[in-house]
Amino acid sequence: MIKNNLLHKRFIFIFASEVLFAFNIRAQWNTNITLNTPISVASNDQQNVRITEDGNGGAVVVWEDYRSNPASADIYVQRFNKKGIAMWTPNGLALCNLPSHQSNPNINYRNGKLIVIWNDARNGNTDIYAQMLDTSGNVLWTSNGVPVVTNSFTQNDGKVSLTASGESFVVFQDSSAGNWNIMAQKLSVTGTRLWGNTGTIVCNAGYDQKNPRLELTSDGGIYTVWQDKRNGANNDIYCQKINSNGTRLWNPSGNGYWVCSAAGTQTNPKIETFGAGFIVVWQDNRNTMDYDIYAQYINDNGIAQWNSNGIPVCNASGNQSAHDLQANNSIAFVVWKDSRSGTNTDIYCQIITTSGSMLMPNNGAALAAGPLDQINPNVDVDAAGNAYLVWQDSTSQGWNIQGAKINASGQVQWNVPVCNAPDTQADPKNIHDENGGMIAAWQDKRNFTSTARDIFIQKIFSNGSPDNIHEWIKQHAGIMIIPSHNGQTLNLSVNAEFLPAHIEIMDVAGKKVFGEPIQAESKTITPELPSGIYLIKINANKNYTFVNKWIKP
Repeated sequence: MIKNNLLHKRFIFIFASEVLFAFNIRAQWNTNITLNTPISVASNDQQNVRITEDGNGGAVVVWEDYRSNPASADIYVQRFNKKGIAMWTPNGLALCNLPSHQSNPNINYRNGKLIVIWNDARNGNTDIYAQMLDTSGNVLWTSNGVPVVTNSFTQNDGKVSLTASGESFVVFQDSSAGNWNIMAQKLSVTGTRLWGNTGTIVCNAGYDQKNPRLELTSDGGIYTVWQDKRNGANNDIYCQKINSNGTRLWNPSGNGYWVCSAAGTQTNPKIETFGAGFIVVWQDNRNTMDYDIYAQYINDNGIAQWNSNGIPVCNASGNQSAHDLQANNSIAFVVWKDSRSGTNTDIYCQIITTSGSMLMPNNGAALAAGPLDQINPNVDVDAAGNAYLVWQDSTSQGWNIQGAKINASGQVQWNVPVCNAPDTQADPKNIHDENGGMIAAWQDKRNFTSTARDIFIQKIFSNGSPDNIHEWIKQHAGIMIIPSHNGQTLNLSVNAEFLPAHIEIMDVAGKKVFGEPIQAESKTITPELPSGIYLIKINANKNYTFVNKWIKP
């Protein structure tokens, strides 16, 4: 009996130590939104941030970096694991640091591999190059990248998607014919160009075609969309399907199907896999007075599923622009900058189903509608249909970063500051963390006088807090404590075999500041205690004691 008691006391000590140790490791994510976590604070500017998942709850960030030459950028990348630890070279791993200018990176992750593409001036004009790496930071192709396309004049604005087998599809705009056309390329797992040195034609109609986007099809090819000025007057939106061999499947002689050919100008299409095909969202000037947001759902045969020329996502007064789109197959989230107030720009959002129904109020719901401007929204969606959003939020002294989570029914779960450091934080990009929270990265001027623009990152946990202690759930042998989202209330769950029990809360000096009996399997308590660090102890039946740490906000 004595031996059992001693072993039991020893177990309690180990368990409590593990709780504290776990907290120390997890605290790599900075919990102070005025400080955040630096990605790169190298000299000169770092800018044009892009972010993707790492397959294990972390993030990989790529950016343009001027540390070596303030007039010529390189491409750098960094991975943060789910605990917030930078995994590669401090201030980033150089993917391409040739003397020539590299810019406009784009990144995608799939099955342990990362593909990065960028604009590259090493040949005197602008081409597109690529690099593959794994999540350990090993570069898998030729140092400084392999060519996606090398041609005369300019090729730029590339977008990339990585397949499950490790092949990569890239779409880009190409001026080698004298006007802008849309081209595509496919790279093998070893970085070999499979569709020739200059790629395959997506659209070479008259006048300019620009701003291409792509999504993978279910049968090994890609869907592409772009803005198209073939009518010589205004831009329309067109689309095409390319199979795995680079063959155009939809109206090749006519250079694709139109998505919208309404009056006025339609620009900036965004695409996401959706239902049995894809959804396209764009900025639309058909009313000739201002810009609205429209959408269309196209099936795998290229047939529009909603009204001809699309349905309005928002046609409120004033301009709606700077939209972003993400979908989880059955619902799509659209977010945009909105000037309907007439005095400033706000952030609005909408949810669309495959039937074309809108789940939020007509013309969208306001996420940020203050007296000053909110701009540059970005959205990501998880498998459960939750949307995670970030945007720039202006203050009287600069710009901060704000974030929000919305569930699949359109209910706001939280709307919280992500960064409120001094000066200006801009151009935020974010992903979900596969556990109900999100990770955001942005360009930051807090150190402008010393290192110019830097890159910072922040994790917001599933309860909307930068501190994961507020969301912990510790369970052992049928006892569980779950703090509420605001951290003020504790929800207790105790299996019947351990009843009756008693909860005690001690402050950092070891003084008991709260105590109550536990007679039922479920109990909610709201201790009226000041903010601080506390130790929770539940003394249960069968001589069992549960110990945990609580940081009360």
